[in-house]
Amino acid sequence: MKTPGGIRLILASIIASYSMLLPSVGAEAKGNFDKIVVFAGVSGSVEVDDPSLLGFFSFSDFSERQSWPAAPGEGWLIARYANDQNSGEPVPVDHIWIYPPSGNSGPVVYYQGLVNGSSEYDDKLFEGNPEAWDKLQSIVEAPGRLAPTTLQVAPLLAAGLLGLCIGMGLSQVFLRRRLSGEQASA
Repeated sequence: MKTPGGIRLILASIIASYSMLLPSVGAEAKGNFDKIVVFAGVSGSVEVDDPSLLGFFSFSDFSERQSWPAAPGEGWLIARYANDQNSGEPVPVDHIWIYPPSGNSGPVVYYQGLVNGSSEYDDKLFEGNPEAWDKLQSIVEAPGRLAPTTLQVAPLLAAGLLGLCIGMGLSQVFLRRRLSGEQASA
């Protein structure tokens, strides 16, 4: 049986853990981002800090809504980051998808939305900027860029999983000690 003190301890742990995962962002709306990360299928992810691609309207002016093309091709997810005002660490602000030009039309941009909020652009498709697409494509598909292999990623995943297991185990030990101490005093 869980005691009221034990339940409060569990809730406090959950709230503290959750609050650490939600850093504050002080980014101006529709301003410039500090970096973007492009997730481009088999090409892996690419961090981009080219100033011409860091503006809110770099990939689209978000004025010409589009309908989905018949075959949009493979889209690239773009996570846009702004530096936190307190820590200076980059924090994700929003996500967009960019799809390549097809047929007689240019690239299209799907605004997936803000990370912790919503906007008038959410879940809408817009006409893309061909110059931004060309520049982004040249960066992502640059010769010599190799996708990370399983051998490169596996140690990081294993270390993260090990850390998670150790943290959960320690929290269980401390929780049981606290609960057994409360039961002994009751």
